Amino acid sequence: MKTVQGQVSQPMVERYVRMLEAGKTPPAIQVDVGVIVNGNQRYVAGRVFGVEPPTPPWTLPSSSTPLIKSNLQTTVSPLDWGGH
Repeated sequence: MKTVQGQVSQPMVERYVRMLEAGKTPPAIQVDVGVIVNGNQRYVAGRVFGVEPPTPPWTLPSSSTPLIKSNLQTTVSPLDWGGH
């Protein structure tokens, strides 16, 4: 999987993991042909927990194409970006 976002928020990932532990399903992530458009924290939480998040079809805006990078280049931020 690739992404257009270069960081994920550790506190947000932890919240989604706790949601999965509680038996709840986080909202679907937006993916276009193997590129995460929205939902990086949910994707990481799913990988940590061992489940794939739902990924309905989505279209990547053409303006985001130059931003595509490997998830291996994603860094973890200790900052809480909000979210659910």
